[in-house]
Amino acid sequence: MTPRQPHGEHSTWTGPTLRWCREHLGLTRAELGAALGITGTEVYRKERGDRPIMRAQEQAVRWLLHKAGYSDAEIEEMTHE
Repeated sequence: MTPRQPHGEHSTWTGPTLRWCREHLGLTRAELGAALGITGTEVYRKERGDRPIMRAQEQAVRWLLHKAGYSDAEIEEMTHE
């Protein structure tokens, strides 16, 4: 049996991908954290790889990238590891 993930499924994104997206959005860690419902410190920990990025957080960042004018193809290219 697969262990239950109380906070949702983990994303395949790594910390550098999250940082790259945040920087391209022109957001501080605190600003991205506010958009994701977490603290700037938690964003920092995720960018360092100390905490997992959750799938819902990945989807929220993808939405922010769309809102900023990036296409699906551009987002896929930017986040493909």
